Amino acid sequence: MVMTNEGQLTLELNVLTAEQQEKIDKYLASREDEVKRSISHMTNQYRILVDAGFYSEDIDFKYDIESVTREVNLGTYSNPEPVELTFDVVRGGVKLLRDEIDTKDGEPKIVKTNTWSTISDGKIECSALVGSYRAVKPETLVRKLKEHNESVKTRLEYLTERLSNTQKAIRELNYVFPQAISIH
Repeated sequence: MVMTNEGQLTLELNVLTAEQQEKIDKYLASREDEVKRSISHMTNQYRILVDAGFYSEDIDFKYDIESVTREVNLGTYSNPEPVELTFDVVRGGVKLLRDEIDTKDGEPKIVKTNTWSTISDGKIECSALVGSYRAVKPETLVRKLKEHNESVKTRLEYLTERLSNTQKAIRELNYVFPQAISIH
């Protein structure tokens, strides 16, 4: 003889008690509220950045609402009531974009890179641009981003010039020593 908890038996047979249905409805309502809060939070972050003076090309604001099916426990640890539910979750968010030099193709070029940041109490923490984990005013971070991007442009000009001089020297050496073999 197998003894099972009445609640567990009803879940396995897909027959729910009023209490179980209420738990499921509560859980799904909380997931729906979480999706709304997440979207509202991301939209608010985007507004803070735009109002501070960030340009749209400096912000990556994307999100998707995705349906997932997961097994959740509506009971307690000692009396679990696992049930499989389908609900929506939000993927994505708001990210700052900064310029960086990419040399993968052999030709240096500037590409936009995601930068981790957090916004709280009207200030933004972004160690990649500030140089520390100190939160700064949004206007300060706009200035830091502009300075960073200008620095990257200057480094790209230097790198391009250096690469050009190296290629010129190689051509001249190939002309003077046509029989030389490269050791690369």
